[in-house]
Amino acid sequence: MTLTSEQCDALEAKARNCRDNANAEMIVSEVYREEYMRGISGHPDASAATNARSMELYDFVIGGQNRAKNFVRDAELFEAAAAVGRLVLSSHQLGTENG
Repeated sequence: MTLTSEQCDALEAKARNCRDNANAEMIVSEVYREEYMRGISGHPDASAATNARSMELYDFVIGGQNRAKNFVRDAELFEAAAAVGRLVLSSHQLGTENG
């Protein structure tokens, strides 16, 4: 199956969207990380509720980083598919021009 130029464009758009989502996840994760760091540095004998909140924030940080990694991986796959699609398209065009 050969991709059309429009399908390659759509794959590249999906890749950009994934990268935007990854950036957004990292920004949110950084906000949670800062709140987590403030919480653990400011309360050496923190209460159980503060400790629970710290663990919740830590989970948000790790979750956001993992989602960002997944978005980047997806973006790389979309970019690779679009690049291969464009390569096949250009080789077909070369074949019709030379043949």
